[in-house]
Amino acid sequence: MSRGERALLAAVVLAATLGLAWTGLLRDADNLFYDLHQRHWRHTAAHDIVLVKIDDKAIDALGPWPWPRSTHARLIDRLSEWGAAAVAFDVLFAGPDPRGIGEDATLSNALRRYGHGVLAVAPAPGSTDGALQELRPPPLLARAADRLGHTDLEVDQDGLIRSVYLQAGLGRPMLAQLALALLETTGSAPDAVPGERRPRPRIPAPGAWVRDHRILIPFSGPPGTYTGFSYIDVLDGRAPRERFSGALVLVGVTAVGLAKELSTPVSDRHRLMSGIEIHANIADALRSGRTLTTLPRQWTLLLSLGLVALALLLNDTLSARGALLATLACGLGTLALSVFLLRWHALWFPPAAAFLGVFLPYPLWTWRRLEGARRSLAGERNRLKVTLDSVGDGVVVIGRDQQIQFINPVAEILTGMSLDEARNRPWDEVVHLVDTSPHRRGVHPILRCLRERTTIPLGEQTSIVARDGTRRAVHALVTPLRDGDKAPRGCVLTLTDVTELRHLADQMGHQATHDDLTGLPNRTLLRDRLQKAIERARRADTLVAVLFLDLDDFKRVNDALGHSVGDTLLLQAADRLRMRCRRQDTLARLGGDEFVLVLEGLREAEQAGTVARQLLDALRRPMQIGTHEFLVTGSVGIALYPKDARDVESLLRLADAAMYQAKEAGRNTFRYASEDLDTRALERLSLEAELRGALSDGQLHLYYQPVVELETGRVISAEALMRWEHPRYGLLPPARFVGLAEETGLITTLGHWALRESCRQLRDWDTKSLPLPRVALNISPCQFSGPGLADAVHSALNESALHADRLELELTESMVMNDVSRALAVIGELKALGVHLAIDDFGTGYSSLSYLKQFPLDHLKIDRSFVTDLDADPESQAIVEAIIAMAHGLGMRVIAEGVESWEQFLFLKQVGCDAAQGYLIGSPVRSEEFEAVWHEGFALPA
Repeated sequence: MSRGERALLAAVVLAATLGLAWTGLLRDADNLFYDLHQRHWRHTAAHDIVLVKIDDKAIDALGPWPWPRSTHARLIDRLSEWGAAAVAFDVLFAGPDPRGIGEDATLSNALRRYGHGVLAVAPAPGSTDGALQELRPPPLLARAADRLGHTDLEVDQDGLIRSVYLQAGLGRPMLAQLALALLETTGSAPDAVPGERRPRPRIPAPGAWVRDHRILIPFSGPPGTYTGFSYIDVLDGRAPRERFSGALVLVGVTAVGLAKELSTPVSDRHRLMSGIEIHANIADALRSGRTLTTLPRQWTLLLSLGLVALALLLNDTLSARGALLATLACGLGTLALSVFLLRWHALWFPPAAAFLGVFLPYPLWTWRRLEGARRSLAGERNRLKVTLDSVGDGVVVIGRDQQIQFINPVAEILTGMSLDEARNRPWDEVVHLVDTSPHRRGVHPILRCLRERTTIPLGEQTSIVARDGTRRAVHALVTPLRDGDKAPRGCVLTLTDVTELRHLADQMGHQATHDDLTGLPNRTLLRDRLQKAIERARRADTLVAVLFLDLDDFKRVNDALGHSVGDTLLLQAADRLRMRCRRQDTLARLGGDEFVLVLEGLREAEQAGTVARQLLDALRRPMQIGTHEFLVTGSVGIALYPKDARDVESLLRLADAAMYQAKEAGRNTFRYASEDLDTRALERLSLEAELRGALSDGQLHLYYQPVVELETGRVISAEALMRWEHPRYGLLPPARFVGLAEETGLITTLGHWALRESCRQLRDWDTKSLPLPRVALNISPCQFSGPGLADAVHSALNESALHADRLELELTESMVMNDVSRALAVIGELKALGVHLAIDDFGTGYSSLSYLKQFPLDHLKIDRSFVTDLDADPESQAIVEAIIAMAHGLGMRVIAEGVESWEQFLFLKQVGCDAAQGYLIGSPVRSEEFEAVWHEGFALPA
């Protein structure tokens, strides 16, 4: 494009901007931006401006409107008695009171006695065409008032009140606006009347309403910002007297059907603003010097042209990307300039014309760069092929006809076909995908992608089968190849080989829900299945029985013959119990020698007793272990849904209590739960009541356990752990009361307290020259899933003036995996604050590794269950090494929990673990003890 063509286009753009700014065609857009700014720019409302509302309550008490003017006289006397500085009536007393001259005389006398009253004047259509008249108070009242003020408000074309003229009148603007008159009567009005001046006509028109000194109203807030009281409450002396002492009082109608409620930039459809509150905003702004005026037109034009000229210059000199960024910067700069002038210079610069003009040059200049882009397209294609050939994922390009167009080398390996063999063949003849997830969709993924024009993820259990039968687990995504707004030209299938990761995840997931020794479901899986059984029983109106079985005298076998024999005994007992279970029943091991059986679909309670006898009979047969023969018996407690309880925890608790009753009855028997067994429930209720007062009574404390860097031995943080110093039970760990707090809704209060206290403690240590880098804190599921977590963290950091990166929040796997999309949003808010995030107890939950990499986490904490067996269990060692490698691959540092031996410490250091905590390093202690141990130094193994 030649220089002349560029100059012509620049002239067109400048002329368009000038025309838009001059004619005001974009006034609606300017008003929209102004209103948005007004809604977010709040001011503190003056405490001494008080509204007296003629509302529905007052109408009901004093009768239909208008009232006798003697009533208003009584109000003035009341306000005078209370020491009000001045009062203005947004009520038109036009003409004498129809009840007689005595009413006007009474009001006149009250105004004279008071001496600081302002009455309203308003324009109204006159008898002649086009002429106006002033609705004024009768002379008797006008002479008694200290001031008269007009109530005329400027209504814009969209029906909103944004501005007002401070002076107006018939023929000449002699009357002050009502709010200005109110300030004048107390001597608090500005020395010079502010506002935009209007040229006066050479020959004043006697029938014309002339206005001057226009200002924009800076509203302090939405309707209801200023304090108001019902007229009848003030008249009868029920309103607080102290609020009126020295106050500026505005009296006006707000009753439904009588008041003219007006729309403002800070109103919404359901809350309009009354006239007296608009006058209150005007008075507040005038007295505090916050009035706004519109920038003179010539300056508006110059600023608009200057901004557009700058955008034209940048588009002409910068590259396409630079021009785009410059255009965006100029557009945002236009809006920022408008905000700056409004906030810091009280001048309103309408930005719409300049904003539009700034964005016009970019598309006009961009087309000349297309030729260069067209030439580089061929080179880009070559570079793209090299890139696709080098990526670690399989890439399959599929056309709209669902035939293969391209596969990269990784995809050749996964499919067992070369590019030449695969090209132009139907994709499903080349890529054999198998999805074994229970919720897979029947619709073909390629068809879905082409039809819905969006990325389609395949199931988590997707595998690909190569031509030679080799099966690999993959994470697969189908993404449309877009061609502008048209239908997709095809799609791209990406295949990430996750075979090893999925195997590790399956192994960890099974360990998290099953007992290591017997392979039976553990407590976590038991609770889940019992809850589902309860839901099914509720729908089918059947019974659920919970059988809690404990082996009698098992501890003696363990103590006498060792854990190896005891484990073998438990395995044989589990096999015998399993053989007595139906397919739909759930048999779980809770730990030690405790088993729980859940029976579904029962019609009679006696059926549970029959099964209990069968279980005991199965156990009574001798067990042969090596050279030893054992006669094993058990005790069984039975609790029934819905007879005994209706929730999981209560059923387990009652069945446990009934089992102990069976032991007391001589063992080798069973007992049903009864009402007198629930003494633990009473203890729970007592704990619940005491927990509510524990925080205020100072019984809750934070204990701190050090975390050290394995390579250097340096203390890098401390984990804050909550303890309850109970007056009767002594020091209670979180396991005794956190679950109770979650059930009763107290967990959020305790969590927020722990946030504030840990931040405060870290700041206190700073002042004592104890340079602890960071403190870590567990977040409960209720806190994480509830609202306001980020706000609570931000508040705690601000209160303690603590930098965000010195706080680390620990989350569990199940917490973030319960609702991945919401977890991503919450974690995003927390990371935006700058805090560190860690996954706690890793390996005990259900986390999907493909999802875990989406979370911006800093640390991964290996659960103590994996660390405990590191000394002698090669499988635990392999799992820990795999977790460390995976975490490092995702950019996370690893902390091992529960380190209690020197051998564990050395192994973790050798395999690259970053940090550790546990009783080998230091137990959790109160802050005072932590300080003492810090100064003495933590005793790490030499």
